[in-house]
Amino acid sequence: MTATRPDPSIDLSELERDYIVKRELGRGGMGAVFLARHRTAGHDVAIKVISSKYIADADALSRFEREARLMARIRHPNIVHQYELRRLHGGHVALVMQYVRGESLITILRRRGKLRFDESVQILRDIGLALEHAHANGIIHRDVKPHNILIDADKGSALLSDFGIAKATQGDAEVTATGMAIGTPAYMAPEQIDNAAVDGRADLYSLGVVGWEMLSGKRAWEGESLFGIIYKQKHQDLAPLTLLRPDTPQRLLLALEGALEKDPGRRWASASEFVEQLREDTPTSAMLRRRQAVGALLTSGETRAEPPSAGASTIPFRRAGTDGAGVTAVAPDGTNPHVGAPEHQRSTVRMAVLVGGSALAGAFAFYAMFGANFERPAPPPAPAAAESASTAPNAAAEPPLPQTTGATVAPTTTPAESALGVAPSAADKVPSPSVGERIASSVKTSSSASTSAVPVVESPPLKGGSVAPPGTPLPVGGRERVNPGSRALSDAAIALLRSRQPDAARRLIDSALVMSPTDPEAYALRARANAARGDLRGAWADAEVTERLGDDWQAQTLIASFEARVGETRAARDRLATLVKRVPPKVPFTAKQGSQLALAYVAARDNKRALNALLRTRDDGTLATTLKDPGFDAIRGEPRFRDILRAVAPDAQ
Repeated sequence: MTATRPDPSIDLSELERDYIVKRELGRGGMGAVFLARHRTAGHDVAIKVISSKYIADADALSRFEREARLMARIRHPNIVHQYELRRLHGGHVALVMQYVRGESLITILRRRGKLRFDESVQILRDIGLALEHAHANGIIHRDVKPHNILIDADKGSALLSDFGIAKATQGDAEVTATGMAIGTPAYMAPEQIDNAAVDGRADLYSLGVVGWEMLSGKRAWEGESLFGIIYKQKHQDLAPLTLLRPDTPQRLLLALEGALEKDPGRRWASASEFVEQLREDTPTSAMLRRRQAVGALLTSGETRAEPPSAGASTIPFRRAGTDGAGVTAVAPDGTNPHVGAPEHQRSTVRMAVLVGGSALAGAFAFYAMFGANFERPAPPPAPAAAESASTAPNAAAEPPLPQTTGATVAPTTTPAESALGVAPSAADKVPSPSVGERIASSVKTSSSASTSAVPVVESPPLKGGSVAPPGTPLPVGGRERVNPGSRALSDAAIALLRSRQPDAARRLIDSALVMSPTDPEAYALRARANAARGDLRGAWADAEVTERLGDDWQAQTLIASFEARVGETRAARDRLATLVKRVPPKVPFTAKQGSQLALAYVAARDNKRALNALLRTRDDGTLATTLKDPGFDAIRGEPRFRDILRAVAPDAQ
């Protein structure tokens, strides 16, 4: 390494009795760093000389010295050890630290841009372990950024350095001056910008921003002014990594999801939770509890969770008292284990009243607005015997369709569930032809039909199609096992979404997820509510949970609509094209598949394919209700859309 000419204003002669100063390693905003060797022990050290302008008064110097002494007691393989602090002539302060042979993370990022996934995981894990140790000892770093992360060239491990502006939180070491927002704005947590109470979760947010930068190859809020960075850090989310780097491993996406929450009450409660998620590709128990806690907070009307203790390992689902006693958790089977009986009982009663009241109000609102839509059209008449006989030879030539025992019945659900393409309905015991077939049939048999009738798109009539089509990619998602109270809340939320009240809908869905935390339909519904509220990051996360819970079709159509919303229209259309290939060309879509696919195509501004998807859809009696979804507003004036609406709801026009 080429030696840097020492700053003549820095006098290191006072250190020469104990150290042999070799050369200057670098210079930054706060001072310069020198490489030296201890005369007795023989090991290399780094001496950071801090300019006097940063410690301009006795109180500031005293605070800095106390923090340095505290850090000297901290020993961890992923923390740069601080040996001692010395005052020099001229007002300078020398901090003697462990020398790490290697580069800072910011230097590597500037040279390489994006890092490999395995490198990113190791760096985040190492720094997460360093923060876990520091927080357990009452130290908050408050300036986690790539400049303060060193990569050891010999071991490849990452070390966290520069606790110079750390806040000590125990004993008499409350050393940071009040009224100061300390840190680097591009990496600061929102509460740190506001000079609010700060704990270890602020460091986790900063580490999340570092992780996003390593994976995206971009600096957060790059090119923004200082005020722009501060505003966006508080009010806007970073671009989803699933868009910038779609192959990002799930463990990284989940770990950063919990770190980058604006509200500290929704973040990881501790660094150990963050590190645990980095080891798992599926949501950890802490991640599930964190998401349940978010739902419980919104249900109870609270705005944020109480700050957990420094050593807490999980965010509680719900706190019954201000002292933190009476923590209640929701098990996957929907049961509530009891901890802290007196406070828990009061909390449970309060929650039951809130949920029950919300369900009742939502049900009344739903019935008042959409009760008329429960009327289902009568099943179409059975084909004549002669016509059935004429199709028999052709039917024999087709591959046999899978048969069910007894009469064919579609999966059971309610009309409201199909209002946003959530699930198919079972009202019609006899399956109906696709919408395109019904339009073509009405044109053929009507004396007033025009020669310019809408053609059947892509799908000829099914031969003997009395059962669900083969190759249907997705099950309903286990709705039959969903808690009835949860289902009622979801139904009411659908009505609120259709009436353009996403905030109220989101609150009901959160309550539904408290009752049924593994219901993919509720997560998909919340993704739509979040998107309508402008929370695209939350919507994206819920869509991914929907996929992990088994409803891949709905998840892919949701993600495609989100991609289109952020300008990635081509990626959205490619995703949908891949999805369509799962269903054989001669097989109609189910009502659920067709409506969700059409909504996604509308979001991608591909109205032609949206209409084609609807024409290829087999109506089960719920499509008329589904077509009232606000997502179809962009094509509501299309002549073909009106033809479709007339075919599924003749009385609607």
